[in-house]
Amino acid sequence: MTDTNNKLKEAFDLIHVNPEESLPLFDEILESQPKNTEAINGKASAYMKLNKIDRAEELFDNSISINATTTALINKGIIAKKRQDYENALKYYNQTNNINPRMKNITCILKNDVFDLLDLDDDYELEMFSKEANLLLKKGLNYKKENRYWDSLECYELAIQNDERCSEYLDSLIHEVNIQIENQFLFKRPTYSDTQESQLCITGLQKLLLESKANEAMTYFNKVLKINPKNVDTLNYKAIILFNQAQYDQSIRYFDKCLKIDENYYYALFNKSLVLIRTKKLEEAFICFEKLLNNPDSSPITKRYNTEDIKKFNQINN
Repeated sequence: MTDTNNKLKEAFDLIHVNPEESLPLFDEILESQPKNTEAINGKASAYMKLNKIDRAEELFDNSISINATTTALINKGIIAKKRQDYENALKYYNQTNNINPRMKNITCILKNDVFDLLDLDDDYELEMFSKEANLLLKKGLNYKKENRYWDSLECYELAIQNDERCSEYLDSLIHEVNIQIENQFLFKRPTYSDTQESQLCITGLQKLLLESKANEAMTYFNKVLKINPKNVDTLNYKAIILFNQAQYDQSIRYFDKCLKIDENYYYALFNKSLVLIRTKKLEEAFICFEKLLNNPDSSPITKRYNTEDIKKFNQINN
């Protein structure tokens, strides 16, 4: 490890316990390397800890002028949010995504924090959106507060239709609804055996559920399906991942593969109905719902529908 790296490590360790003492160490690095963005961002972070926001912002601006990093952009977003400059906060979080799409899970949380603040301020409007889009956004946020996530999703999608500029900003709110839907999905946990098929399946589930690594999980599930293309549990897992990746039609296709092999495979029927609601195919969703209701063996499954799902189904009959 180089002397600079040693000093950076020492300085970053100090930020959490004594940010004041970290400043001379960052200054020492910057004296010989004035464009070292890691040191600039570190010094700015120390000032953030000391609540010297103006000084921190100057340093983050300097860092961005040299090389826009996710660290500097996220912190600029946090500073903008503190100042109730919600538009710029959202813009900085979007710029972070553009630099590193893997940051999306983090920026989604940060963007939704901003939208929660907008929800509290009835008079605030985002100038980059049309008046109609702002009204739809606020309506959606109010539905979200009431846990009416299907209604909130509809408002967000209408806002995007009304004003395409909303698309890259409301993605976080739509992602939040998708997570709520995904958390309802049902799947059968595999029983352990010494077979390669079972071990690959269990590893894939671990990657998906414990490590949140959907792409790696998909690799394992594909290996299982090469061994046994009719493994309905794995087809169901793969359909769930495809939903996670916003490939809704493909997700439905894999649920259908499960049901072609076993028409009474309740997990796929339940999950498919949720994806069909998500894609506004309500009549098809209701068919799945009725099949579950008409089969007494599936009563433990039908209990998993929540109130908002049932309301959505009832729209077919009204």
